[in-house]
Amino acid sequence: MRIATLAVTGVAAAVIGCSPATKAPTSWAYTPAHSQYMETLPPELKAELLRLRADMQLQRNSQYYNFHGDFTPDMIRRIDAVDRACTQAYLASDRVIMGNLTPNMSGLAKTGEEADIQSAVIVNTDMRSLSDDWRSFWLMDKPAGPTEVPVVDSTGR
Repeated sequence: MRIATLAVTGVAAAVIGCSPATKAPTSWAYTPAHSQYMETLPPELKAELLRLRADMQLQRNSQYYNFHGDFTPDMIRRIDAVDRACTQAYLASDRVIMGNLTPNMSGLAKTGEEADIQSAVIVNTDMRSLSDDWRSFWLMDKPAGPTEVPVVDSTGR
C-alpha cells in the first residue's frame, strides 16, 4: 500500500511539476515558444506576446535600432508591460499554484523561518548544557564536601 501511495505521489509531482521555488522567466520576449512556461499563459496573452516579438523583429531592422543599438523607448515600455502581464498570469496559473500549494512551508508544520528559529533555540540550549557539563567535569559546579583537614580562617579576625 505504501509503495502504491509513493508511486501515485511521484507521478502526480512529475505531472504537476512540483518545485520548491517557482520562478518566472526573466524576459518573456525571449522565452522559446515551445517552453513549458508558455503553456501556462492564456491564449490572448500568447497572441500579444507573438505580436510583440514580430514588432521587435521589425524594429531590429529599423534605422533607430541600427544607430542606437536598442529598441525605442515606447517599445521598451511595451516589452516591460507584456513581461509584467505574462509573469502575473504565469504565477496565478493553476499549474504553478498546484505545483507548490504551500510555498512558505519547509516541513509539514513549520515555515523555513520557524525551523531556523527552532534550530537556533536547540543549539543555544545545547551549548548552555555543555557549559554546565564542562563545569561538572572539572568539579567546579559545587563546593567540595567536608574534609578531615580543618579549614583555617585566614581573614585575620
